[in-house]
This record gives sequence, structure tokens and C-alpha cells, in this order.
Amino acid sequence: MWSGWKAKACMYGPSCAGKRRRPSAQRRKHEPGRLFGLGGPALGGIGARCAALSAGAKGGRAMSLEARTMRFGKFVWRRNPETLQVEYQRNVKRLTLPQVGEALQDLGCQRRAVTGNGSFLGKDAAADFERLAAVFREGKSQILCIPGAAPFRAVFASLQMLGEARPNAVRYSFLFLEDEEPAEDDGILRDEYAVCGKGDTLWHVANRYATTVDVLRQCNPQIQWPNRLAEGTKVKLP
Repeated sequence: MWSGWKAKACMYGPSCAGKRRRPSAQRRKHEPGRLFGLGGPALGGIGARCAALSAGAKGGRAMSLEARTMRFGKFVWRRNPETLQVEYQRNVKRLTLPQVGEALQDLGCQRRAVTGNGSFLGKDAAADFERLAAVFREGKSQILCIPGAAPFRAVFASLQMLGEARPNAVRYSFLFLEDEEPAEDDGILRDEYAVCGKGDTLWHVANRYATTVDVLRQCNPQIQWPNRLAEGTKVKLP
């Protein structure tokens, strides 16, 4: 019994005696908590980065960017921003009162602020940034659609190019502020058609408008080749 136990204890060589072996890579991949503090590989990529960046933010919450394509007015992001945070704040004043000390005065909630950053990639990266900058220069209050929240009217308050623009990549950051005008009965919320850009397919359109290719094909029986849509083609939306 004793000799058998000893042989088993030293199966990795004499230098391992009394030491605890580290788990192998194959074992670690089945223990996501050891590698990812945010729940393992299931939250990798954009979702995990957003949660990490927003974990300590006061009054903010990280958004999952995989459910819906982001839009502002008629501008549709071909690739969602890498990070996105919605911030909620209350306007609370601290008042000093004689003989009492201090009192708090709640002046109500401030309007939501949406911040984030991302990258335009590919040969049209610079052109995509210029299109977004043109929307910013318009200065109009428009409908903002972000993942995880109902569309609401907002003002494009800030747009910045981060670092030096490269031929195939432009990094940017943005700030949207919620507007007081109601979003109900706004035609932007119920687009009837999507206009295809260069290289678009029916799968691209389905992803941007949170629907499926099968639904779009039912609405557009005239489209014979869903993987080949000419630039400027109008696709009827459900």
C-alpha cells in the first residue's frame, strides 16, 4: 500500500514531491472562472470588454452590442462601437442649514448620456468617419437606437477622432445626450425601406435592422440573389 502510493505521488518525477501541480491547459479551459473574471469565454469579445470598462462606473450600465445595430437618424453603423455606456444621474444638491447641519435637495433626474468608442475599418474607414462627422455638424435632434434600450431622441454632443487616422482604420469616441422631445410617432422609428450600400447583402440588412433574412425575403419577393445587392437597392422592411 505504501509503495503504491509513493509511485503515484512521484509519477511526474522526483522534483514534484510535495509540490502542487498547476492545472493543464485542457483542464483550465473547462474552468472559466479561473481565466475570466466576468464569467468565462461566454462573455468574451465585446460583451466582456464593455462589462469590464463599466464595472466601476457610477450610475452607468454596460450594454451588450450584439443584439441590435446602432443607429442615429439615418446613419447606421456597419460595425457596432467597441464600448458603449449609458449613464444615469440624479441632480442632488447639498445644502448647509444653520443649527441643522446639512440637508439634501433632490432636483430630479438628469437626462441620459451615452458614451463609447469604436473603429471604422476597411478601405472606406475615412469615408465612414466623414459621414458620421457630417451628421454631427447637422446639429439636429434625432432618434438614437442602441442595443438593450428602447429608441429615444438624442443630441449628438461630441465626436472625436482618437489618435492618427490610418488608411484602413479610424478610431473615434462619441457622446449623445438625451433630448426632452418625445420619440413617439417619429417616422424614423418605423423605416419602410433600407437603402443598400456598396457590397451589402440581405444578411447585412437583416443584421442592421434586427430581423432575419427569411423575413426580408418574404417582404421582398423581387430579390432573387440575397447575397448580391446592387448599391442603392431599396429593401422593404417588416
